[in-house]
Amino acid sequence: MGRHSGWLTAATARAYLQRTSRNQYVDSLMMNAHLKSIDAVYLPEMAFDLDAEAARLKESMDRNGHATVFVSEGACLDAIVAEREAAGETVKRDAFGHVKIDTINVGALVPEAIRQSARRRAFPGAEIGLFRPLRACQRR
Repeated sequence: MGRHSGWLTAATARAYLQRTSRNQYVDSLMMNAHLKSIDAVYLPEMAFDLDAEAARLKESMDRNGHATVFVSEGACLDAIVAEREAAGETVKRDAFGHVKIDTINVGALVPEAIRQSARRRAFPGAEIGLFRPLRACQRR
């Protein structure tokens, strides 16, 4: 665990895939293993191109009607903090100088950033919402 470690999110995504791999689906109910797959896992240990991810997730949403995304609480934290501080905002920190992650809410900011990127790239209908159990981005 830790602010720069996404192993809990990665392990949860892995467990999700293992658990759903044993499920049996009825195609006539518009459900299959492909629709239960994961489209993205964002961890603090990795950087990604937001515009490229927005385009990739848009393709998934067009194909499947949704995109399932797991977001670690520290994902993109350094970039978010740098952006906020550059805008003149004061970022709350603890006694050790570490950013208070609970005040950043990465789980809401990453989908919002992807939504904004999708709008900038003029993807009509790329509405992204956050669903708590899987923190999944889904077209509404």
